[in-house]
Amino acid sequence: MEKFEEGLKEYRKKLKKYTYRDNSAGGKIVFECNVHDILEADKLYQKHIGKSHEKQSYIGCSMEELPDEKNLVIDEPDIQKLIKNRNIAPEDFGIIEELDGFDKNLFIETLHNTFSLYKNSRRDLQVLIENSKNEEQKRICELSLKFLDKYGVYASMNMVGVLEDRKPWLKK
Repeated sequence: MEKFEEGLKEYRKKLKKYTYRDNSAGGKIVFECNVHDILEADKLYQKHIGKSHEKQSYIGCSMEELPDEKNLVIDEPDIQKLIKNRNIAPEDFGIIEELDGFDKNLFIETLHNTFSLYKNSRRDLQVLIENSKNEEQKRICELSLKFLDKYGVYASMNMVGVLEDRKPWLKK
């Protein structure tokens, strides 16, 4: 089995779906994510919602194992090509999955012209982190900086282009 296939299989095996529900509103889903553990899920919940679920007694969280046939972003042919061509390690598949989950308009506004051979992309991301307009934009920049530091500007430009092309243009 190829290294990529092994990494993909291992990544899938560990992934779980966490669902946060507002029990005061009839169990309405307020947040969902596919991550490897509850601490990661709680951190994402707090980043997206703005407060800890532990301080909201009406919020409950459930976890379910994802079936093998669950469609993940990394199963898409364009994402697999990116992963193979740029030698993205299985431990970083979650960065791509999480970045794909952000609103397209915010994603493009934040990252479209960030990676360039003619400027210091790392510095630009650090400035954006410090001056982000909200927690989502800050998280996009943090994930992108982590990816940039590990894989460089070419892979980062490639990743942004692939994720931009995947996203629907308007979020309703």
